[in-house]
This record gives sequence, structure tokens and C-alpha cells, in this order.
Amino acid sequence: YFFYDFFDDYCRISTGIEKQDIAKITLYPNPSSNIIQCNGSEENDQIFTITVSDLNANIIFQTQEKISKLVLEKEKIGTGLFFVEFVSANRYISKKIIFK
Repeated sequence: YFFYDFFDDYCRISTGIEKQDIAKITLYPNPSSNIIQCNGSEENDQIFTITVSDLNANIIFQTQEKISKLVLEKEKIGTGLFFVEFVSANRYISKKIIFK
């Protein structure tokens, strides 16, 4: 028990990336049969590297733009379950989307 308390208090690793509330980015409608739009809070209104990958971690789509301008199209991505990662200099946010 003592070891775990010691480890938790003194051995934390810092990545320099702020932990983000995942509710600050909304992808809708999700699931979708055509397009998914993105909506983010004002503090997330900066340019992100946005990566869509499949369950095998293959990159399907990647772009750099503001979240408020992002529209994901089934035609470019395909059908299935995908992970969408939003990365900037100090933020990392990951979401799941489904195209039917």
C-alpha cells in the first residue's frame, strides 16, 4: 500500500500536453451515413493536425485546419468505426466516429 502511495505522489510523468475535457469537441451526427461535422469551443479554435485512423491504426485521412471548419465525408473515409485525433502544440483530443 505504501509503495503505491509513494509512486502516485512522487513518480508522475509529465508530457507537457494539457489534459482536455473531451466534451469540448463535438462530432455530429455520430453515427452517420454521409457526413460528420465538427464543433469545438472557442479555446479549441486553433489549427490542429487532425488524423482519422481505422481500428488497425492505418491513417485514412489527415489534414491541418481549425476544428470549426472540419467536415468528415464517408466518401473519403469509408464505412466502419474510426478514431479521430486532434493534436496541436499543447492539446491532444481523441474521439470515435462511425460511418454506416
